[in-house]
Amino acid sequence: MEQLKLNKRKLFGSSSEQLDQMVMEQFVHLFNEAEAWDADSVEPAKKSEAKKLRKRRSGSIDDVIPEGTPSEIVEHPLSESERVCSVCGSELVRIGVEIHRSLQMKPAEFWVRENRYPTYACKHCEKETREANVRPAPMEPTVIPGSFTSPSAIAHLAVQKYVMYSPLYRLEQEFDR
Repeated sequence: MEQLKLNKRKLFGSSSEQLDQMVMEQFVHLFNEAEAWDADSVEPAKKSEAKKLRKRRSGSIDDVIPEGTPSEIVEHPLSESERVCSVCGSELVRIGVEIHRSLQMKPAEFWVRENRYPTYACKHCEKETREANVRPAPMEPTVIPGSFTSPSAIAHLAVQKYVMYSPLYRLEQEFDR
């Protein structure tokens, strides 16, 4: 059945609205929750035609976002009660920070949101036992793991594509402006 749909789309679909296969798979799993749970047990369908080799982009947001894009920094520190060592009861000291950048957007505006998640360690435990009790701040989950898009950006793209019927090339032109 899926092969029939794929062939119909190739014959009668618009060629300007093609998506990368990886992006298409992510969106299929995003909107078909029941099938996503069962996806682990089913082998993916093999394509009969050869794939075109494309130059793969690096996964860094810095490669995709143009310079000069405004950014917003949001700190996510542990609360005072969470900054107490569970082993000895002394105060934890900040030893590092985990940074997650995501592309945020309102319909006419883009900016980068940099979430900073500090990591704390107990210096008292490190002196006494030579092992530091390390505690990172909990990270907010992302809609698509490993992606730098925010829920608002995904929602806007989905509405423009599936509700407003805007082709992808037109969305790309809108974002270039």
